[in-house]
Amino acid sequence: MSVDPYWLYPTQSNTTPVNILSSMGTNNANFYDLYGTGNGGYADPTNYLTPVGAFAASPGPYGTYDMGGDVWQWSEADIASSSRGLRGGSWGYGPFNNNLAASNRGSINPTYEGLDIGFRVASSEAVPEPGSITLVVFGGLCLLAYAWRKRTRMA
Repeated sequence: MSVDPYWLYPTQSNTTPVNILSSMGTNNANFYDLYGTGNGGYADPTNYLTPVGAFAASPGPYGTYDMGGDVWQWSEADIASSSRGLRGGSWGYGPFNNNLAASNRGSINPTYEGLDIGFRVASSEAVPEPGSITLVVFGGLCLLAYAWRKRTRMA
């Protein structure tokens, strides 16, 4: 049985990521580089956000991209009675104070709206969605079963 290693950052590294947007390289993430370790500013100074997978060779260990930076991601964690959890840092915060580290979490009132807070919409090819024909057939079978059950109760 193999055990996946644990890394400090979601780019499969224990070294602080850099924010250089390139088609080559590793350990890159979208964040504001306050200290000038990479770009010395925003990875994309025009749009701030980047398309999924824009940073070369930086998928997480489970094949998900850009889990560090871009936007803080809401989590189900109930931090306090009026706060929900945030993870992953954002384009507005660099790796200082470990904002991009896996161990870091933030919290905020769930009614707050901000340009650097969002959620991830994901899909899995391992669990395909049922097609429309499958849904029609399943629905028809359910109706037949209901009608048969209702008929046998009346008899």
